[in-house]
Amino acid sequence: MPSTITIIATVLPGVAFVCTLLRLSYRWRRGHLGSDDAWAAAALVSVAFEITGAWLRVAKGQSQYHHIVGYYMLNVAFTSVLWLARMSILFSTIRVIPNFMSLLWWSYASATLFFIMWIVTLAAKTYVCEHNQAWKKLANAQCVLGHGVAVLELVTDIVADIILIALAVKLFSSVKLGSPRRTMLLCIFGANAITTIISVVHACYVFSPNRIMEGIMAHVEAATCLIICNLAVLVTWAFRVFWKGRDLDALSYTETVELSRHGRSERLSRLTTLRFETDAAFVLSAMEGRNDPEFSNETVKTARNHSSLTLAPPSAKPGELYAV
Repeated sequence: MPSTITIIATVLPGVAFVCTLLRLSYRWRRGHLGSDDAWAAAALVSVAFEITGAWLRVAKGQSQYHHIVGYYMLNVAFTSVLWLARMSILFSTIRVIPNFMSLLWWSYASATLFFIMWIVTLAAKTYVCEHNQAWKKLANAQCVLGHGVAVLELVTDIVADIILIALAVKLFSSVKLGSPRRTMLLCIFGANAITTIISVVHACYVFSPNRIMEGIMAHVEAATCLIICNLAVLVTWAFRVFWKGRDLDALSYTETVELSRHGRSERLSRLTTLRFETDAAFVLSAMEGRNDPEFSNETVKTARNHSSLTLAPPSAKPGELYAV
């Protein structure tokens, strides 16, 4: 009969697996697949390895070698699910950042930092487990990671979650979205605080000799992080189904946008961007209460200063007209 930890290692990652499949299916059918979905798909593969490793590690009739391989699959997959899910959340933020905002550069810098922390964490775990191989001879093959790895995981988890929340708050303070979308996204990004709390609990068990609870909290943390990663898309799907067919993905390019730059606010209503073969971009702004778009001095100045200024979809191509 499967143990409690094996059941948890199957059910929780299984829920996260299904949520990710639904997310990718919805984005594919809508034609909205992006880089954030690619990271989510990679996390999906890691979840499959996590579940396989959990069962292989405790499978009866298998050699000690297979139990060790199962542990390594489980350990590497757990770490990878966490960081791939965070990458997906980060690139979901990047997806809605206008390309003239300096926040975009900071987001890509954060992605580089995330990747480094991911690799460093995996390297630290591998070093500890290979440096002292006594655990490989035990019936319940499980490496004791020690205080150093626990501190590393705790620090990197907290730093990553703070960065995700800070980027989201900065974005939403600069770009004014409609109330439903804004509230939904803030709640989802705020949910990263939940993973931080779980990370602290998991780290406490890494410090302790209780290996069973350490394993259970690892599965809880990874599954929670991946589910939160998919929430924005799944809520968007529910929004479209239950709110008269409106799509939050579509609203990102049709709502009124207010940009805060250099200490002042600029309100751009019903933006239309013209893209030509040259690098310059001309922006027509339909003023409130008027049906005909007009050039404003400030708008033209903004276009000249930011040749890449556009709120058109990421698929925009030179020579095409986009009304957003």
